[in-house]
Amino acid sequence: MKFLLFITIVLIIILLFYLLKYNKVNILMTIILTYFIINFILNPTLCIDASINGAKLFFTSLFPSLFPFIIITNILVAYDGVNIYSTFLGPLISRPLGLPKEASFALIISILCGYPLGAKYSCELYDLGNINSSELSKLISIASNSSPLFLIGSVGTSMLGNTRAGYLLLFSNYLSCVFMAIILKHKYKEPVSKLKVKTIKASKNNNLGMVLKSSIENAIATTLNIGSYVVIFSVILAIIKNNVVFNIVLNKIYMESSLPKNALSGIILGLIEVTNGCYLLSKGNINYVLSLCFISFLCAFSGLAIIAQIHSFTHKYKEISIIKYVIRKVIQGVISFIITLVSLLFLNDRTLFTFSNKTPLTISFKSYIPILLLLFIYFAHYFSKKLFDVS
Repeated sequence: MKFLLFITIVLIIILLFYLLKYNKVNILMTIILTYFIINFILNPTLCIDASINGAKLFFTSLFPSLFPFIIITNILVAYDGVNIYSTFLGPLISRPLGLPKEASFALIISILCGYPLGAKYSCELYDLGNINSSELSKLISIASNSSPLFLIGSVGTSMLGNTRAGYLLLFSNYLSCVFMAIILKHKYKEPVSKLKVKTIKASKNNNLGMVLKSSIENAIATTLNIGSYVVIFSVILAIIKNNVVFNIVLNKIYMESSLPKNALSGIILGLIEVTNGCYLLSKGNINYVLSLCFISFLCAFSGLAIIAQIHSFTHKYKEISIIKYVIRKVIQGVISFIITLVSLLFLNDRTLFTFSNKTPLTISFKSYIPILLLLFIYFAHYFSKKLFDVS
């Protein structure tokens, strides 16, 4: 059985390598989609239930907060809110990060509401001529973060049962964003953009009724687009979790490692969809420190579901490479992981574990901190040269 599994995995890798090498993307996608179609036929109940659960998640958790927020933000843009925000907050937020003051609007949106709205309004700033392509590439990398409501409320309070853990995750994620901005800063040595292709001055003829109408239409299109991704990735995750090969590989990794099976499943599935991954990690039989560190990584990385949503906003720009964006998010995830680990070890705050059923990490990692920091500095320097140019 193990030999058959090994042969199957090798053949799959060879097939993927061949198709990618010779640019047979259509064939590869046809094979993958055919597999999902077969699962729809063989397991209709599983797929329908997953689709319903995804729709419930969207309409109960995302739609109530996203829809009114997008409407209000669109009205704000129509009435010159970008320039007003930029005047007061631009020098404080954007300038230290090496971005034009107009970028402060997208940064504030990202801080308040999280992904993918930060990327959406970054693209709108580019369309309006307030930032150039280099600044857009940098901005979407640092303006795509988890919202405070998700980290503190959903993950910290609901999943982990510890609000303090949510604040720590918020600190780690936002600090990793600052580190990414510093790493990227030297690649953009040219002055921040001063010329505008267009201006965002509010029209004197802006009628509130017309502005409200267009804002609602845009909000409906945006939220339904996000909801579609939530539903389809819920189905994909359900199919993967019930796949025989996935469970065999998961069992094999479980036997070779010290991590519990549900924790491994959370890490792997969290790379696809972050909410499901965080939930599995929070319920896994894993020590609290590593659980928080892995959750911190997943939240900073955001998952393929969020990346796909962001790509739906950026695909029309040939200057923006989604591959480099993914690599940057992986690096940000690693930075967030390290920040969380170092924070827990230095704080040594036992009150963090008071309301958790997990055991604290008993092995001391303090001797590894200098090594981790040196590795971080080295890789940050190396990758900033290799990966953070705009293409």
